[in-house]
Amino acid sequence: MAVCLGDFAERAKPISASVPLSQVVERFLNDPSAQYYILVRDKRPAGLISRTLTFEFAASAGLDRQSQLAIGDLITARALILKAETTVSEFVAKAGKHIDAVIARGCIIVEDKRFKGVLSPSKLQEALISTINDGASTVPPAKPVAEDESGKLQQVPLLGTLAHEIRTPLTAIMGLSEMLAGRIKNDYNKDLAQTIARSSHTLDRILTDTLDYARLEAGKFEARVEAADLTELTDDLRRLWASEASRRGLALRVGFIPEGPHYVQTDLGRVRQIANNLISNALKFTKEGEVAMTLSTQTLGSTLMLSLSVSDTGRGLTPAQRDRFMEVFEKGPELNGLKGWGLGLTISRALATGLGGELTHADNPKGGSVFTLTVPVERVPTALPKAETSTAPKRGKFELGDVLLVEDHEASAMIVINALEQAGWTVHHAGTLHAAESYVSLTKFQAVITDLHLPDGNSMNFIDGLRRRGGVNAATPVIALTADTTESRRQACLAMGADRALKKPITGPELVATVADVLMSRAAGHVSTVELRGRLAG
Repeated sequence: MAVCLGDFAERAKPISASVPLSQVVERFLNDPSAQYYILVRDKRPAGLISRTLTFEFAASAGLDRQSQLAIGDLITARALILKAETTVSEFVAKAGKHIDAVIARGCIIVEDKRFKGVLSPSKLQEALISTINDGASTVPPAKPVAEDESGKLQQVPLLGTLAHEIRTPLTAIMGLSEMLAGRIKNDYNKDLAQTIARSSHTLDRILTDTLDYARLEAGKFEARVEAADLTELTDDLRRLWASEASRRGLALRVGFIPEGPHYVQTDLGRVRQIANNLISNALKFTKEGEVAMTLSTQTLGSTLMLSLSVSDTGRGLTPAQRDRFMEVFEKGPELNGLKGWGLGLTISRALATGLGGELTHADNPKGGSVFTLTVPVERVPTALPKAETSTAPKRGKFELGDVLLVEDHEASAMIVINALEQAGWTVHHAGTLHAAESYVSLTKFQAVITDLHLPDGNSMNFIDGLRRRGGVNAATPVIALTADTTESRRQACLAMGADRALKKPITGPELVATVADVLMSRAAGHVSTVELRGRLAG
């Protein structure tokens, strides 16, 4: 049965657009259960005002101006008005490519020409997830291939939106647990915090796998080719998995075989993703012995091939499992006590194909399995410049100043603020684009860091406006944070004027290193995005 939006509506009272901001604040304070009001202008719904947004406006305006500002003057984006019987599929079709912005603003639900309530962003996500679950539990009717492919294509932006909603709290869990682990002295409590951190990183890998699988199914796979040092990748993987192997009582051997070049051009993120999936599976299904990963390159004819092999001394695969290891893995009765659902193996196989290579399986002579990834890569003629190993900025290259963080998620903001302030920056925090606009119009910042999805809109327009309008921050470096990992999203951010686009979740040290790198590049005289846009426009 189709899921209707009216089933998820929350009650909300109307409020006139002419009501002063101070009175809206008072109403929210007097009614702790109220999360939204429906903004009414000329007896018609004009938008939604949330508790969070109201308090953010109030903080920006100050006590003196709260009574002078009408709430309607602060809300510029209209909320979508939908009938209670509207299905989720109809909503997705109506929102179209603007679905991210529509979800961020929320919707107003009417029934028999009367207000029924509101759909907050969280309730909209709940409705979307309910539809996905409902669809997964039923067998869809047969339909033409073209229609089926169209449906798959529509699911990709929907999953991207869901990924953003999941990755925002996931970033907080990862960052706060790592922050706690670094501060706790008690071994038992430290282990608890580290377990939370490990689990959150596992969840992030599963989420990345799921999104990539959806893109592969929809034919929207995008390779992100970059220069890579395979010896650094080897070191990274060794550091990442050493503690997990030790915790399981297993030996871990990770190495690069120096028979061919180790500077190559490839989709490093996907190669790393496949390696993580293979090592993770090997550790899960090996009770004793060792897990080994070797990385090498060799020339076959005129093509340089990368080979990544992961072996274990576990139970291995039965002949039946070998025959179907390309499909979604289903644990046999003999494996019921083990964790893992095998989706990573399926996706790794699909990713290998997407990169023009293959993933194969063989029996390990020592017992267990050997999975080998082979993909074509391009040779890099010269060595890559060494990256800075320290995340602390070098004060000699630039002076530490004020940074603006635009982030509505409190826990995520806490992680970023803590990391930047420990590095020496002064951080100003805005929870909405409206508040951010106020900040950038008055204060010169050394850098602006902004999430792409805010309660009152999309930061892409904010970044573009910052560049086009001029002012004290027209040339300020901007770093965008997004859960959308596609190359097209990264390029869109850069086209709007961002200097970097970082994938959520991101750790505090990673962000500090990125801000430092951007500022050092500017100090070294490298072309900024503002200058580049000017040259292209000219």
